[in-house]
Amino acid sequence: MLYARSLANSRNKDFYDVYCIMKLKPHQIDPHTLNQALIRTFNHKSTELNVVKFNELLESMSQNRLMQDRWISFAKKKPFAAAIPFSEVVQSCRDLLGWIDV
Repeated sequence: MLYARSLANSRNKDFYDVYCIMKLKPHQIDPHTLNQALIRTFNHKSTELNVVKFNELLESMSQNRLMQDRWISFAKKKPFAAAIPFSEVVQSCRDLLGWIDV
């Protein structure tokens, strides 16, 4: 989970999944269902769902050299991600956060 692991997150596949959903299927996202799913998931993980903190974390991640290097390494191993800059991936996460109303 991106949020819970913070800067320790090494699951770039999570970032890629959010990117793909926001680029290819945003019209299929139901904001109410998204909000309910996030609430249940965060409660199950005993993690606070705080959109402000999440945005701050994304900003920190976007500027973090280690996170950028991890993305570059992931993209080298996964040709499907090779042409996607980390900044676009982070922006897709920000865009998704804009749909959250908790």
